[in-house]
Amino acid sequence: MSDKHKELVIESANSDEKDKSSFDFGRLFQLILSNWYLFLLSIVICISVSKLYLRYTTSLYRIKSEILIKDNKKTGESSDEKILQDIGFSTGGANIDNEVEILKTYTLMDEVVRSLQLNIKYYVKAKFKPTELYDKTQPFKIIFTEFNEDSLSGAMTFDIQNTKSNNFLLKYGHKVWVGKWGEMVHLPIGNAILIRNYDCPIIPDGKYIIQVANINLIVDQYSQSFEALILNKQATAVSLNLKEIIPQKGIDVLNKIMQLYIRDKIDDQNTVADSTIKFIKERLQIVAEQLKAKEGEIETYKKNNGLVNIDAQSELLVSNSDKSGKVLNEKEVSLNILLSIEKFINEHNNAIVPSTLLFQENASFTDIIKKYNELQSTRIRLLMSTTERNPLISDVDKQINNVRNQLIAFLESTKREMLLNIDALKKENEALQSDVLKAPTKERGYLEYSRQQNVLQELYLFLLKAEEQTNISRSANLANVRIIDVARAQRAPIFPNKQFIFAISLILGTIIPLFWLYIRTILNNKIQSKSDIIQQTSLPIIGEIGHNTVKNSIVIQSGSKSIIAEQLRALRTNLQFFLSNPSDKVILLTSSMSEEGKSFITTNLACTLAISGKKVIVIELDLRKPRISKNLGIENNIGFSNYVIGQVELKDIIKASGIVDNLFVIPSGPVPPNPAEIIMLKTTEELFQILRQQFDYILIDTPPIGFVTDAQLASNYADLTLYVVRNMFTHKDQLKIVDNLYKEQKIKRIGIVINDIYFQQGQWYGYGYGYGYGYGYGYGYGYGYGDDGYFDNNKKQGIRHKLLNLFSRK
Repeated sequence: MSDKHKELVIESANSDEKDKSSFDFGRLFQLILSNWYLFLLSIVICISVSKLYLRYTTSLYRIKSEILIKDNKKTGESSDEKILQDIGFSTGGANIDNEVEILKTYTLMDEVVRSLQLNIKYYVKAKFKPTELYDKTQPFKIIFTEFNEDSLSGAMTFDIQNTKSNNFLLKYGHKVWVGKWGEMVHLPIGNAILIRNYDCPIIPDGKYIIQVANINLIVDQYSQSFEALILNKQATAVSLNLKEIIPQKGIDVLNKIMQLYIRDKIDDQNTVADSTIKFIKERLQIVAEQLKAKEGEIETYKKNNGLVNIDAQSELLVSNSDKSGKVLNEKEVSLNILLSIEKFINEHNNAIVPSTLLFQENASFTDIIKKYNELQSTRIRLLMSTTERNPLISDVDKQINNVRNQLIAFLESTKREMLLNIDALKKENEALQSDVLKAPTKERGYLEYSRQQNVLQELYLFLLKAEEQTNISRSANLANVRIIDVARAQRAPIFPNKQFIFAISLILGTIIPLFWLYIRTILNNKIQSKSDIIQQTSLPIIGEIGHNTVKNSIVIQSGSKSIIAEQLRALRTNLQFFLSNPSDKVILLTSSMSEEGKSFITTNLACTLAISGKKVIVIELDLRKPRISKNLGIENNIGFSNYVIGQVELKDIIKASGIVDNLFVIPSGPVPPNPAEIIMLKTTEELFQILRQQFDYILIDTPPIGFVTDAQLASNYADLTLYVVRNMFTHKDQLKIVDNLYKEQKIKRIGIVINDIYFQQGQWYGYGYGYGYGYGYGYGYGYGYGDDGYFDNNKKQGIRHKLLNLFSRK
């Protein structure tokens, strides 16, 4: 071996080791490229399936709106929150969080479902699936005058058809109801009236469906679909989101939620005014009765004492007494109201305290009352969506107790102050009373009755004024909520996402065939590429022979330009590097098992060598199952087995091939009982010595080396052994046989020939040749398919043939 060849061998060995230790991306690319039609078919199928899915999947839309809520947190903040704010931390939006929870309450959604009758759905039957109708697209509507909600646990579906006589036909299971539009129908779940919408005509022969569901089920569905989100902790805007199949229905639901929420906020603010009005009316009734009784007492007193007119002195005395006692009367009225409020607070722990105009000039008291009532309102709203065990309720209760204590302390302090003032006023009036005492006894009694009447009148007038002012204040109440973005539906549905679905279908269309090819490659233990051979053995690959698409076993003749003919010529060229010595003439061909194309390659390689002008002979040494003589049409009645035992002479067994002039064949002859022993005879060795002198090349066709030892015995006479491997047929593990034979030096020179390779359209894999033992290197050349004049007998494979080949390869 020359130094140049040695360097190439080492370089090729390093390259082979690199191939074994790294992932073969080139092979992956070639695998994908050679099966492009499979990827195309998979992508087309996946995209078609995704289109069908999108066509018959119900779209889901997102409906959005935004509201702005005034944050009243500062009026009800706890001491802990105050401390956090003082040190620079924001506790912002605790009240907003509460409002968000109120928006998501089951009670509010239940009222929305009932008011919009969302538990009743209308459908028109279509070809593949029913289509839901809503509002203006509904040709009719059902109204329940009596609905037995408890009798409906799930949903009840009615089929309805219009008739020509202005009647309708309603079906549920085997039950049928015939009725007129606008008249009562007695259904199992209640009495109902069906009303026609003449603005929306009924489809002729159309079949409609009315589905009536349990309200609680629908409330649960909408509660799960509805979201109330705080957009920014530093702001008080709340985003309302809802998922709905029909956009207009979703818009109506969000609008109804906002409408009912604003109404509840106004009602909540009116609670204080209503409580105050109720308190004033109760007091008015009591004072009116007391005043009426007092006036009755005065009337009776006058009659009993015969007092018709009081003289000027008595009138002056009464006038002076009234003026001096006016302030005292006002103080007593204020004390009366204060005692009533104190009694109300002591008897009602968790109730709205009636507001009063008594202390309107006192800002501290007004703030305490307002703060106390706001905390009570917050507690009531929270209890709509949670229980008393919730930490939020506990925090509010602590705040209520603190404010309550402040309120009671203020009332106690004010009451003491009032009592002192009243005592002072009473002493001041004692001087005037002494003058009254000088009056006659009857006039003095009248004066006392008159003073008491004036006190009651003042109190009655004060309460009437307070009631009127409270009514005016109530009518001016507005919700601290503003709609900043009306409900609207997004144009594109959020489900299904078309872009995402098509992207997934494209990915799946690529992954599925890739995964299938990968699994097929992993599970397939057959040789599929040159790299499989390189990974199993370090023996050189001398040639690569393509798939034979013709039925004839002889594929090469003088002037042939087929692909296989060129590959056989390349193999002939490669043999020169292994048979560089003029005495190297004998080539043995074997394989792992039958059907790997060993006889096919032997015959056609011999023709290739003979066409080049060499004198070639083929020895059919597969004594157990000869094929070459049969394929060439040569009689096999006498042959090698007759010669080695001395029955015939050499000239009797050498026969012309009939294909090429200088190609000859020694048939196997009759099958002997002991083929292995015949090969080991001295006569066999002498035969090869004679043939070496008469022929340029001697090709030996032997049985598979994996079954019998014939090929191993015959290799002693060979200068080179060609081990035939069939693509997609030979097992990978069978390569270990020839690898072990080489490593154990049982066969010295071995090269591998790959047979039955499928070359794809538009591609040509370069085939290499090796030099030396144990390593391989090569360079390749090739030509593409087409009418370029380099090859003939080539037919382009269509997709149908590719698919057939794909599933028919072993």
